[in-house]
Amino acid sequence: MRPTAARWTAGGAEQAERLLAETTEAVRADFDTVDLTMMAVAGAADRLLLDLGAVSSLVVVGSRGRDAFAEMLLGSVAQEVLHRAECPVAVVR
Repeated sequence: MRPTAARWTAGGAEQAERLLAETTEAVRADFDTVDLTMMAVAGAADRLLLDLGAVSSLVVVGSRGRDAFAEMLLGSVAQEVLHRAECPVAVVR
């Protein structure tokens, strides 16, 4: 299932798919027995993750703190997904 997404700019889809493949290569190699679905999709991250969470076993979102105070807070996307997803959510730093 591919959620409804905004339009990509010319060449943007290929560039996003290539970046996704490059940045996840080590994870895919280390966990080759895990069924992963990865896709680069243009649109609002929180809405897309919530749409995909409706048909997923787990949604994983990142949260980056830049200083001691920021580390105590979740970003708006992580917060939204954590509170509204229909499946379990893992927040990683």
